Amino acid sequence: MQELLAVRSIRVPRWLDHSLGLVAYIYLGAAVIFAATKTGFIICRYDPFIPFFRLGANTDMLLFGSSILLISVFVGRPYCRYLCPYGAILRVLSCFSKWRLSIPPDTCINCQLCEDVCPYGAIHPPTVAQSPERRRKGKRRLITALMAAPVVVLGFWWLGTALAVPLSQWHPESRLAEQVRLEELGVAESTTEASDAFRGSGRSVEQLYQSALSRRNDFVTLGGLLGAWTGLVIGFKLIHLSVRRRRDDYQADRAGCVSCGRCYWYCPVEKVRLGLISDVSEALPDGQMPTGPLVQLTVGGKKS
Repeated sequence: MQELLAVRSIRVPRWLDHSLGLVAYIYLGAAVIFAATKTGFIICRYDPFIPFFRLGANTDMLLFGSSILLISVFVGRPYCRYLCPYGAILRVLSCFSKWRLSIPPDTCINCQLCEDVCPYGAIHPPTVAQSPERRRKGKRRLITALMAAPVVVLGFWWLGTALAVPLSQWHPESRLAEQVRLEELGVAESTTEASDAFRGSGRSVEQLYQSALSRRNDFVTLGGLLGAWTGLVIGFKLIHLSVRRRRDDYQADRAGCVSCGRCYWYCPVEKVRLGLISDVSEALPDGQMPTGPLVQLTVGGKKS
């Protein structure tokens, strides 16, 4: 659905793209912990597209899904790139894939069209040589990131343990215990279906409180793990951004590429190969001249 609506995609700034890309990994960690504690399967519960396929959902989810689709008109696959936990897993696995999109340097004419039309920012241009001073700054930046990563992990681990109580309130047992406590104190205005069902189950209030306390203790440990995972994701991103990778040619990002084929469709060399044009200059903007090893192509892919 998102791909069909991507008719006017804009390029997301790199800093924003990297920042939003962390959300999916954090969401993945939260989903695993919530599933392990039987709190709920939040990936399915908060999937923005399920309401459209099932033709029914609450108003909040319909608005959320509609907002994602509206953003998809201007940003390529925003949910898959920035929110979807499955997308986060696929991005990691894509780094080790055997088959992937590649831009042959011996036929590339450096027209930059593939980079311009990619709605996902997954085409990286060649890098320029850096001065010795900039290389020294890059090394210092990498050392700083390596030293900061453990501190970030520990800091978020502490934050995760501190948030154990609010995290545990997501569990149905904890919410039920809180509701029953308020009813026992006479604070709650009325009972709920869950509290009525509990009183009819034969369980004692003490058993319910003990179960809720056990859940809270679980979230102290698991909340710390979620915090450490969040810190690890952020720390790894800082290190990743601090490492400068040399590129002599245009390259497709293994993790960011979704194989939509737009770069192939706009590539002048590919158009010549398919017989759609007879010369690469026909597909280039006015005044732009091709460069690189392959300067000109004729029909059939022969150099002239």
